[in-house]
Amino acid sequence: MFLLQAAVVQRVVGLTLMWALGGPSSPPGSWRAVARVESAEDRALLERVRGQSSDLPVVLEEEAGPSPEASPDGAWREAERVALRREARAVLWFVRDGAELRVFVAAPQTGHLFVRSARVEGTPETLTWSVGAEALALAVRSALRAVDAGEPLGEVVASPPPPVVVAPAPPPPVPVAVAAEDGAFVQVGLHAALDGYHPGGQQGLSLGAGWAGRVLRLRAQVLASLPVHLRDAYADVRLGQG
Repeated sequence: MFLLQAAVVQRVVGLTLMWALGGPSSPPGSWRAVARVESAEDRALLERVRGQSSDLPVVLEEEAGPSPEASPDGAWREAERVALRREARAVLWFVRDGAELRVFVAAPQTGHLFVRSARVEGTPETLTWSVGAEALALAVRSALRAVDAGEPLGEVVASPPPPVVVAPAPPPPVPVAVAAEDGAFVQVGLHAALDGYHPGGQQGLSLGAGWAGRVLRLRAQVLASLPVHLRDAYADVRLGQG
C-alpha cells in the first residue's frame, strides 16, 4: 500500500513540475531513443517512462508499429534497423505475456540488450496497473541513464558495428624522368644586344645546329646582326656583329 501511494505521489509531483515549467524541453546535447508502440497500453507505458526520464538528456520518440518480436529477422535486427533509420542510440518496446509485462531496451551501437519484467495486472486506469508500470518505467530510466553514460546495461547479444575507417588518399604519382633521345637539331631565331652605343642596340639573326646525346651535347651557333651607324662631329663609325 505504501508503494502504491508513493508511486501516485511521484507521478502527481512530476506532472505538476512539467506544467509549472511550461512543458518538457530538449536540453543541449540530447540524444534520441525510439519506442515502438502497438497498443494503448504501450502508449500509457511510454508516458510513464517519459515522466521518470524527464531529467535525462534523452528525447523519447514514439514509432507506431508491431513489436520487433514479430519481425521475421528477429527483434534485434529490427531494433538495429529502427536505430539506423531514426538515428537513435536506444530502441525500446514492450511485450505483454499474460499478467507479466516485459520491457526491452536495445543499444545497437554497443550490442547490449536490457530486459526487465514485472507483474502488471489490470488496465492503465487502475492503481494496480500503475504500481507495476512505475516499476518498469524506473527500470527503463536506469537503462537509458546507462546508455547516456556510455555503459549500457544488459547482455551483449551482438558485436558492435566496426568503426568506419576512412581509407587514406593515394599518394601522388612519382614523376618519371624521361631520358633524352639522341639526334640532331636546328635552331633559328632572332637576337638583340644592348651594347650602350646605340639606343636600339643591335638586332640580328641567330642560326644554330648541333647534335644531342644522352651524355654529350654539341652545338654550333652563328649570330649575324645589322650594322649600327654612329656619327658625331668627330667620328663616323659603323658597328656590326657576325
